[in-house]
Amino acid sequence: MADIILQPSWTGVKLSDLNPDFLKRNYLHGIETADTAGTPISDETYSFYLRSATAQLEQMLDIDIIPRLRVDRIPYDRVQLANWGGLLVSHRPIRSIQSSKIILVQNTVYDLPVNWLRFDAYRGSIWIVPSAFGNLPFLATGQLMMPYLLGMNWFPQTWDIAYETGFDEIPANIVDVICMKAAIQIFNVLGDIVMGPGIASLSMSLDGYSQSVATTASAENTAYGARITDYEKRLKVLEKELREYWKGLEVITT
Repeated sequence: MADIILQPSWTGVKLSDLNPDFLKRNYLHGIETADTAGTPISDETYSFYLRSATAQLEQMLDIDIIPRLRVDRIPYDRVQLANWGGLLVSHRPIRSIQSSKIILVQNTVYDLPVNWLRFDAYRGSIWIVPSAFGNLPFLATGQLMMPYLLGMNWFPQTWDIAYETGFDEIPANIVDVICMKAAIQIFNVLGDIVMGPGIASLSMSLDGYSQSVATTASAENTAYGARITDYEKRLKVLEKELREYWKGLEVITT
């Protein structure tokens, strides 16, 4: 496994702990999550909305939150690799590098020792730092000299990099966004359950006694509209901060 360099200090919630109980305990506290017959919303429903919110955030930030094994085929770029320049993989954050190969024409393959590789986890940058050259010829600048590539500036799909992405512990601000997105969907479901779709009030009268119940529900709003509005305001701020952090780091520097 390659060493990790420049990795931020991520502390948060383990993926196994991001479950329906966590969502109910921290984002639905004090909310009745059963229908009028007393049947509670199933854990499968909570899990679905958590998965959906996670997928939405992965697409928005262009990162892997759930751990995955990825394989990239990266072109050889002589200019980029000069002076110990780096490779840029297509997914991040990097958890570990499993293997690295150089594949040339006629199925010529060089296996690079994984312990030669250093990487920046959240930028997705990888550097080749040989500890011993062995039978792989390098120039003093760190540029790999290989048959078929001498004199070439660029060659397609040369580097074969297998690596793991995702988080061991999901950062707290990412968890916050996932859970608020999932909770909003639950509130929308519960809003219809409380009194029925679009019903804002109910009145009952019996032998001179009457009782009325009014909610924030309407044809356009659910019974939990206030909580939804609060979460949407918080999401707007958090999503902007996360986009600036992750999307602003897409250019490799050497």
